[in-house]
Amino acid sequence: MKKNVRILVLALAFSGLSAMGANAQTRANGTCGDNLTWEFNESTNTLTISGTGEMTNYEYDNYNYYIVNTPWYGFRESIYTLVLPDGLTSIGNYAFFDCEKLTGSLTIPNSVQTIGDGAFYDCDGFTGSLTIGNSVQTIGNYAFEGCSGFTGSLTIPNSVQTIGEGAFGDCSGFTGSLTIGNSVQTIGYAAFYKCSGFTGSLTIGNSVQTIGNAAFQNCSKFTKVINYSSTPQTINYNVLYNVPINNITLYVPDGSVGAYGAADVWEYFKNIEPLGNAVCDVVIPVFDEYGNPVEGAEVTVTTEGKAVYTATTNAEGKAFFTLPLGTYSYTATYNGTVVQSGTFEVNGDMTVVVGIKAVRQEKSSLTAWSSNGFLHISGLQYGERFGVYTVSGMEVYTGVACGDIESLRATSLPKGVYIIRSEKKSLKAVVNY
Repeated sequence: MKKNVRILVLALAFSGLSAMGANAQTRANGTCGDNLTWEFNESTNTLTISGTGEMTNYEYDNYNYYIVNTPWYGFRESIYTLVLPDGLTSIGNYAFFDCEKLTGSLTIPNSVQTIGDGAFYDCDGFTGSLTIGNSVQTIGNYAFEGCSGFTGSLTIPNSVQTIGEGAFGDCSGFTGSLTIGNSVQTIGYAAFYKCSGFTGSLTIGNSVQTIGNAAFQNCSKFTKVINYSSTPQTINYNVLYNVPINNITLYVPDGSVGAYGAADVWEYFKNIEPLGNAVCDVVIPVFDEYGNPVEGAEVTVTTEGKAVYTATTNAEGKAFFTLPLGTYSYTATYNGTVVQSGTFEVNGDMTVVVGIKAVRQEKSSLTAWSSNGFLHISGLQYGERFGVYTVSGMEVYTGVACGDIESLRATSLPKGVYIIRSEKKSLKAVVNY
């Protein structure tokens, strides 16, 4: 049905463009909110949204299958990169509907509070991760439906309260775990329908009250389910249809095992165990300043300031642990010197801690500096992918270079040291505004 809709959309869009003539082809900028503008750069295939505040909500005609007034809709087949600004507070309904040539990863800025209905519907060209900012409260109906190219794990942050109907339906490319934050109250109908690629755990936050029909239907590869709600949600069988509940374990709060064992659908899990029994494998790789693995480093993992485990790295520079759920810090020491440290969370699946390798500045042709609220990066080549990371390895930005110098708004980053990595180069940068 989706592909038939797309054919109709394409046909109508083509006829609309023909009627508008050359003016539609040459117009490459305009407004998309009271304080927002847009610009399409045809030479770089980049759509840039600039400014602050709410984006216009656009319309989807259910009768004609046509978005009436998305101003960049005529360019959608040429949009490969999307730039969203810090300060954007909402992404409008159907804003990037059917922009199927968008590629790479997508990061929703931390300033965004609402992702509208159908905002990224059928953007199946994405090939990287999806990161949802920590201020998003509402994810609209069908917001990411059909974005089948996203990979890795998906975390719904604790700020989110509502996940709309079909919000991530048919996002079959996710390959890790699904974590639903502790502020989510409602998971809509078919919200994760046919997300068949998840191969890790499903974690349901402690505030979830309503789970719509078919919410996780055909998510057939989950290896465990962790539900932090002390009271079992009332669900129909089709919520978990084709999830292998007869073969996997359900972990629930201590004291709630009996309640889940007597609840419809939940009772059919192979095992129901208290959360305290949940343990996960953790791998911590350790590297030297040249990016080489360090054999023989002693890695100490702590929680709440108390040392709990130590291990020594092998020839591949990896230390292995089995840990309960929780948040941890670690320190790797070699010959009495700390070579790497950071924090990580164990949330129900095998965890590979990604620490940033130390960088020798003189080895890199990149340069970076901050001024006037921007982080400027020089030395990139056109089309080269790059990312900005905290020293503990958390990704804060990824993008594609549109020229020799990239300027990123830095005011959303805490002051401190960051790592900039491109395909072949890396360096440390200090953000001090």
